[in-house]
Amino acid sequence: MSVKTKPIKTMSIKTISIKTISIKTMSIKTMSIKTMSIKTMSIKTVITERKDAFEVEISFSSPIDISIIEEAIDEYNYLIADFNLTYRLFQNRSCIETQKSWQELKPDVEESIKDDDENFRIQIELNKNSKDEFVIINPRAFINDLPKSPEELIKYWNNVFISYQTLYIFNDGFKRYSLIHSEPLKTKELFNDLEISNSVSITPEHIFNLSQKVKAIEQLHSHLLIVLSYFSLLLFCSKYRETQDIRFIFEGYNSCVIDNPDQNSLVTTSDTLFTIYQWVFSDLNISSKLGILRNLISLSNARALEDCFSHNLLKSLFSNYQVYMKENVKQYFEIKNKVTEFMFDLLNKSFDISDQYKVASRNTALAVLSYFFTVVVIKAINKQKLDVLFTPEISSISIVFIVSAIIYVCMVHSDLIKKNKSIKSRISELRVRYEHVLCKEEIEELFNSESLTTSLNDNSSTKYHVYVIGVLVTLLSCVILFSAFNL
Repeated sequence: MSVKTKPIKTMSIKTISIKTISIKTMSIKTMSIKTMSIKTMSIKTVITERKDAFEVEISFSSPIDISIIEEAIDEYNYLIADFNLTYRLFQNRSCIETQKSWQELKPDVEESIKDDDENFRIQIELNKNSKDEFVIINPRAFINDLPKSPEELIKYWNNVFISYQTLYIFNDGFKRYSLIHSEPLKTKELFNDLEISNSVSITPEHIFNLSQKVKAIEQLHSHLLIVLSYFSLLLFCSKYRETQDIRFIFEGYNSCVIDNPDQNSLVTTSDTLFTIYQWVFSDLNISSKLGILRNLISLSNARALEDCFSHNLLKSLFSNYQVYMKENVKQYFEIKNKVTEFMFDLLNKSFDISDQYKVASRNTALAVLSYFFTVVVIKAINKQKLDVLFTPEISSISIVFIVSAIIYVCMVHSDLIKKNKSIKSRISELRVRYEHVLCKEEIEELFNSESLTTSLNDNSSTKYHVYVIGVLVTLLSCVILFSAFNL
């Protein structure tokens, strides 16, 4: 809300006194004309701007010259070309007239201000929802109406970027600025382990880019830098508290709390904070970089924002990260080699269970065939007729043997599927365990290897047991057919 008062000069008639004239015994008493003043006249202008509306309230008391009121109203004639305005006249607290233009309302105002000592108010209202763009007419009034909470402020601008594609701002004439499209999935992936990922679709880059576009509008530019600083601090801090005070808590080797950072500090440090944001979220080592940053801030023993995030912090961050990376390179490769060994073991296990499955199925088929070969040989040795090869006794034994073989082959295949699922489950567990340790490319290389994927897929889709069962069913049909023929 913006308030503007226009005073009108006081007009007064000075005191005139006529000196006493004395003629002998005759005197004329001093005569004076008392000071006469016309009451000081003033108007007060209050500007309010919300997301959906812009309002100007011009307050005054009668008597007053209509030209003074008209001069105040003419300041907002630039809005008529782009928007439909509504004019309302209030006497005391009651609305006594509503019109679509000042020329229509003016006669009512002229008539009303004839009464002495009455309070009036003219309201000019503009509905911003008539445009598909996000409209800002008076940056000062607009900023004054925004939420004071850092979280709510970020959510407010998040909704602006989601709902609108352009910004329509008055600054010596209306100008348009494009808004970068937000990508919720990309933002959620970037801020994956941070609580804020569930409430925003934008990143500090959206705010920074817009702030650079509106540099000519000083108040809005400064406000966006404040939002940028708040956004960065929310991403960096270990905990955030907002009751009576705004508190950004950094926990590491020690603990540091930044309380209620003032707006000047937020604007001053915005460049440093954004540089750190770009560095932290530039690759996949986000958690490591955040850990180093929080440790350094917690050890700073400072409470002021400018002291915690000085330019020296950048040098300390980069150097500490280099040391951290050197110390962890050996450990990193040890972990990678360990994961690689796990994957080779699982691959070998996959080949083993496939071989066991095929051997068991093949041996079952060979056992059944050997059985029939043995029956034929025994019959030949005993010089029995081969046309009665399957006696009722032999047929019964053969049927039981073949059915058992079929059941066994099915069990072997079921065991293969179960072991195959077990290997896939272990691979998934390993991937989850190491995806925050190894980089994304190496995770993909290790866990999506062509040989392992092919082996597991072959085990799941193999039809080897179907062929064996087909042979056994054929033999079973022959036994049953010969048995029936010999009855």
